Amino acid sequence: MVELVAPICLILAALAAVLAVFNFFTLASAKPARANSISKKVAILIPFRNEINNVQASLASAKSQKLLTQYNIYALDDFSSDGTYKIINNETGITRVTAQELPNGWLGKLWASWQLAQKAEQDFQPDYLVFLDADVRLNQNAIAAAITEKPSWDFISPYPKQLTRGFIPFIFQPLLQWSWLSSIPLAIAHRFKIKSMIVANGQFLIVKKQAYFSVDGHRSVKNQVLDDLQLARKLTAANYLGGVINGSKISSCLMYESTADLFGGYRKSLWAGFGGIIGSLVAFLILFITGVLNFIYFSTNIFFTYSVIFILISRLLATLKTGSDFRSVIFHPLAIATLLYLFITSWIGKFQGTLTWRDRKLI
Repeated sequence: MVELVAPICLILAALAAVLAVFNFFTLASAKPARANSISKKVAILIPFRNEINNVQASLASAKSQKLLTQYNIYALDDFSSDGTYKIINNETGITRVTAQELPNGWLGKLWASWQLAQKAEQDFQPDYLVFLDADVRLNQNAIAAAITEKPSWDFISPYPKQLTRGFIPFIFQPLLQWSWLSSIPLAIAHRFKIKSMIVANGQFLIVKKQAYFSVDGHRSVKNQVLDDLQLARKLTAANYLGGVINGSKISSCLMYESTADLFGGYRKSLWAGFGGIIGSLVAFLILFITGVLNFIYFSTNIFFTYSVIFILISRLLATLKTGSDFRSVIFHPLAIATLLYLFITSWIGKFQGTLTWRDRKLI
């Protein structure tokens, strides 16, 4: 059985390497030195929930933005219990948005983002909405650089450099960027507006106001755990142009403080990542064959040997493109094994109805 799988494994690994090479040379990268002054009105929108360790640095990062001639910062405390609200309340140079109770059928962050967007439109009527997670840090030219890189796009998703703490996050987080750099021809997806191939990251998302509200914004994805991806697909389906760019030189994000946080974060959403049970099973098998099985049989079968080489090439290119630590590449099979474990626990949690995030039960 293993011998029959080996040629398939080689084909899949070679395809991953080819796509990684293609994206390495064609994926746009926002760079601070290339940023131009932005005359359009920009609203920076940041929701906070129990972000006592992030709130000050987050707001300072937003306030540091240069080359934006007209911009406002909107901050919303989403019923935090750790003192986040007090810090926001003492900040100057921002607009505080009073949170409304979470309605039925909404996920918390999406409701907060929708409130922020509505408030910005009511008060400021911006041309661009910039959604930021509290753990994202921006270079002072970040927003201007992203818009300068793709001024014709209706939505831009600059993928931040992913920072980590601890061994498991160190080997695991680079899989985020590798997963789409080695599986999707991004320039083709953007050029031809292929909805199923569009990638986006809600950590740092820039959307033209008109496009956002025309698809009903976060209200249209109010119960989606992968809201960033679903919102990007709705925008693409409505014939708006956009997608992901490399944002590692203009932004960074410490997504999870610990391994436990990482496990909880991925457990909540992995079940939704591949379009249902069938898609998840296919993805599980592909990842197992190309990320675990071939490493086990690396020295005993020439197909597996070359498949490992191709996979490591794809990983190395992804790390070089996105500013990850190249040393994580050698731990690829362990990272994939961790991903498969989280896959299983995510689906178990989905079936049991026990998935939560930020102390709220997921729908």
